[in-house]
Amino acid sequence: MKSQAGQNDPCPCGSGKKYKKCCLAKRSVIDFESARFHRLDVELMKRLLPTVDVFLKKAARERAEREFWPRRGARLEDDAEARLFAHWLLYDWMPDERLWRARVSVPKDGTVVDAFLDAHGYTLDDDLREAAGALLRMPNGFHEVIDVEPGRALFVREIFLGLDFTVEERTGSRQLKRGDIVFGKVVSWRGTFVLAGSGEMVISPACKGLLLDCRQEMRDEFDTLFVMHLRLMQDALRLVYLDIRHQLFHPAPPKLSNTDGDPLLFHELRYAIDSPHEAALALAVLDEQAARRDEDPFESCRRDALGRIVEASISWNRCEPGVSAGADSTILGSIRISHRVMTVEVNSKRRASRIQREIKRLLGKRARLEATSIEDADTMLERAASVPPTPDSLRRERESRELNERPEVQAMLRRTLEKHYHAWIDERLPALRGRTPREAVADSDGRERVEALLLEAERGQAGKAGVDFTRIRRELGLL
Repeated sequence: MKSQAGQNDPCPCGSGKKYKKCCLAKRSVIDFESARFHRLDVELMKRLLPTVDVFLKKAARERAEREFWPRRGARLEDDAEARLFAHWLLYDWMPDERLWRARVSVPKDGTVVDAFLDAHGYTLDDDLREAAGALLRMPNGFHEVIDVEPGRALFVREIFLGLDFTVEERTGSRQLKRGDIVFGKVVSWRGTFVLAGSGEMVISPACKGLLLDCRQEMRDEFDTLFVMHLRLMQDALRLVYLDIRHQLFHPAPPKLSNTDGDPLLFHELRYAIDSPHEAALALAVLDEQAARRDEDPFESCRRDALGRIVEASISWNRCEPGVSAGADSTILGSIRISHRVMTVEVNSKRRASRIQREIKRLLGKRARLEATSIEDADTMLERAASVPPTPDSLRRERESRELNERPEVQAMLRRTLEKHYHAWIDERLPALRGRTPREAVADSDGRERVEALLLEAERGQAGKAGVDFTRIRRELGLL
């Protein structure tokens, strides 16, 4: 992040003069022009939006809304993206000639602003006409924040064209941070650049991979990309932005699965058993981890006066062949025995079928299935959320939070995450098209993808834990 120069500091331009004697005055002019453009933009909106119904037929606005985002079965919320829609409606949309009212003179492939300037341009002063022309010339693009000078400017790069701009933006430079992506127009205005007509949503670095995929498709078609190509692809780029927005505000429910890849479907099987002692001994073979470690699976069970098991818990797990005895196993289910009742819990239909076969093989007629209850993940989560917290659950939550805040726990978390990211450098990732980060940084596209992944990670738990991403970047050659 760029630091702000004080009035008596050396000027950042390198002239050797004090900042107040050099570029501060220039910046005052730039700030004035930037603020002027935003006022002109608002004034143009007030003047031009009412003319839509003057120049176009009644059906035009409804048609415009359908074309703005023609996603079947979806619509934008009321007033959502109003600024982006208004700029598109005036400066970018080229209505079908049948939508124009009679006697309206409009150039071929003309916009509402073209029609207004042709018919009533003389009613605008020079500043308004110049601002309208600047907005007409520039297409929308995806602008990534490369650096920030809070309260003054954003340093952005258009992702598709690779063009860098210093955008005078007081409010945005206080809110946006490195890696954020904004969809809109960067307009050249009297020696400076300003952001106009942008979408209301800030795109996170996590979505940059999708934009790079789109960029590659455009390069495959056009080879080298120029502003004219961005203009040709305006409809497609707008739809990409709106689809990203839709996914953010209306995310598809995650497909939950267990370690075998089976959809989560929780089964509780209740059996009547003849002898809890015999059932426990017979089912002990299902605890492969205890057998491999030569542990007694019934060390904590309850026994009667004769030493026979009356209550026990058995873990049904699987140890991978060739893995050391100390390694973790895969938990497949749990079995609870209490006197003459045995309850089995598993999290998929396939595991439920498998455990029934195992119980039949190991116990035969000594275990009889009496009841089965099935609950999907959504229902289970809704039920859990509807249960009011108890004093005991609130105490456990508080204790867990206090434990996680302890310095030694934070240090352990940081070490764990640093170990993860050290290995991550050489892991093959779908986001990198099957390459490892170390392999991906060999080309410019891969470097962008890796940097976006690191920026997103910095904003998450790893960044909060203090993982040293500078070291990771240095190892990958990104610094």
